[in-house]
Amino acid sequence: MTMNSLYLLVVAFFALAVAYNHLQIVSHEYPLDYNETGMLVTTATIAHGDNPYSLESQPIRVSLYPVLYNILVAPLSRVFGNTLELHRAVNGLFILGSCAICFYLCRRDSATRTESLTAAVLVYAGLLFYSTPIASINGLGLFLFLSAIAIPWVYGFSTRSLAVSIVFGLLAFYTKQYFIASLGYVALYLFLAESKKRAIYFGLAALAALLSSWRLSPTARRITWRPPYMLSSQVPKKAASDDHLISQVREFVQIYLPLLFILSVAVVCRLYSKALVSERRGSLHRRLGW
Repeated sequence: MTMNSLYLLVVAFFALAVAYNHLQIVSHEYPLDYNETGMLVTTATIAHGDNPYSLESQPIRVSLYPVLYNILVAPLSRVFGNTLELHRAVNGLFILGSCAICFYLCRRDSATRTESLTAAVLVYAGLLFYSTPIASINGLGLFLFLSAIAIPWVYGFSTRSLAVSIVFGLLAFYTKQYFIASLGYVALYLFLAESKKRAIYFGLAALAALLSSWRLSPTARRITWRPPYMLSSQVPKKAASDDHLISQVREFVQIYLPLLFILSVAVVCRLYSKALVSERRGSLHRRLGW
């Protein structure tokens, strides 16, 4: 058995172990987070045709997040039952979708299948920590976030791909507020690496689309502009504080420290390789007298 085959076998074993852990999370019959049952309440409210942001729903059925995820799960809950297992399973599908995006992007960037699979499995393991794999909006939000960034990159930041990115960015926003940062990342890349004019146009188009989505949607207009229950419930003072931001960054670094270390080593190796090639090329040119 070659070393590459042994390495692939180890990666496959690790993937199965992670998947088994995920299956245990999905099938656990009791809540794993204090907000899991809140997801069920919001889904049940929508499934019965009620508005979680209406006056009648305050405060017991109010949602702290946008409700796109619950809208997607509501029809399924009428068929399979509004259970924790259903919500976790749907969330798990989007987690796997995010890992598939990771695999595709690595493979497209000239990585081997084994390396791409390794990256996807490591991301999978990371996403099973904390609140992402439970009954929550994080799986769908992350999938839309990654899609909004990946699509323009895959299609060379064409006008059509940027338009699709805006659509996915808005859907990400209506899943979880700060996932709209995906559009900010795309605009920043356009500004730094492509065209400053296109970046400004993209930013203005994204802003116009966001404002239009509020105004054109009867539900969004009702819950956002008249009764401020959506905005008031989704912008708590703690989430807007600097201390909360610092604690979130610290926790992110702790969770993804191994991946950040691997990324740092990869970047250093890539820069060293480019510098070495440039030095050898310069040495060759000097020998040839160019």
